[in-house]
Parts: sequence; structure tokens; C-alpha cells
Amino acid sequence: MDYTMTHKMSRRACLDVALDEDDELQPLKKILSPGTTSKLPDNTASPEDEARYVANCHTHLSNLEYMELLRYMNNSGRPCQSIYNAHPSPVIPFLPQSVQELFTIHLDDRIYRPHKKHEPNSAIQFTDPSTNQRDTGNIDCIWEFSINYEHHTVVVVRPHRALSADELRMTPFPQFNSEYATCIVNAEPSQTVVYIEPQHIITHLSTIQRPSGTYGIKKKTLVVSWALNRGRR
Repeated sequence: MDYTMTHKMSRRACLDVALDEDDELQPLKKILSPGTTSKLPDNTASPEDEARYVANCHTHLSNLEYMELLRYMNNSGRPCQSIYNAHPSPVIPFLPQSVQELFTIHLDDRIYRPHKKHEPNSAIQFTDPSTNQRDTGNIDCIWEFSINYEHHTVVVVRPHRALSADELRMTPFPQFNSEYATCIVNAEPSQTVVYIEPQHIITHLSTIQRPSGTYGIKKKTLVVSWALNRGRR
């Protein structure tokens, strides 16, 4: 497994070098480059700019967060290696363990914030890039970091917990037409997180918490609606 991953990372790194150095490959680079990466303009990028940016990366990720972020970046086609790699590759960039924690991002003239800063703006419908399936949840935190002068933004989402099949049958929601854009979930936050990027966010959610006993379900539930999307994304 380690050999296969290293082999893939090395091949992608060689491709990235070719895309940067060969002018004839620039159209291909635009297709392959991730849409959420914003490279600093050549006329302003400098070691001093990067040093100032890195100096503001005050949030140090835990080892678990770091390894999950490393896995996400490599799985999304942007090879990077751990700073703890005992045998580092000279052509693959390192993933920093310190990041800038953002408390606001703007997308399509809308504001999204982490749950701890603004609960309504944290409730989102999103596409899980690992499954390509739509899901709902709350933004847990937002990280920005730089790799080789390129800035990346990763959004950590805590998905909503589904009700059991028996609990769901006690509610009217399975009978609703999909045009209602509404479902009911467990109000307790999930213990797992999903790593996404701004382009995976679809829309804000409207949410209403229901007390224990609603529909005969002996736990608090949450009714969520993604009708705010109105077909825009």
C-alpha cells in the first residue's frame, strides 16, 4: 500500500512539474488544476509573502486531523507528504501541520460559518467527495493553508446522524415527494467528520429542532430543509 501511494504521488508530482514548465500544456493544466486552489500572482508572490502568511497559521492540527487532511489531499489528486516522513521525496511538497482557522467564507454571495460561531450559517447541504452523494450537516471548522505558494481551503463538516429505519417509519417524511426537499434526522451531533471544499457546498439549510416524543420517537430530532437552494446548484 505504501509503495503504491508513493508511486502514484511521484507520478503526479512529475506531471505537475511538466504542467508548470511546458507552455504547451497550460490548457491541460487548467483542466486538471483543482478549482479551489488560488495561486498567488507571479508579480506578488515572494518568499516574504509566504513567510508572512505562514506566520499567521496559528492553529496546530492534532496528529489525527493532520493525517486525515493528508489523506484527503492525496485522494483528491494533490500529492503531498507528511512532515514526519522518514524518507521524504525531493519532488513532493510537504503538508503543513499549522493552518489558518477561518470563521467566515463567502460563496455565491452567501456567508458560511463554523457551528461554534453561528449555528444557522453552519447548517449546509453538501456533496461528499468520497462518495459523490449529497448529505446534510454542520460546518465544524474551516482551515486554510499553503502548499508551494498555493492556498487551499478545506471545510470540516459533521454530518447529521440518520434515524433508524424503525424511527423513520414513525414519521411522515418517507411519504413526502422529493420536491419538499425536507427530511428528519437525529438532533445529536455525529461523532464523525467529512472533509470537503467550498465547491462541494450546495446550500444553507433551514432547521427546526423537535423535542423528544415527537412522532413517538424517544429522542430529540431535527427537521432539515434544503429548499433554500431553489435549484441554483
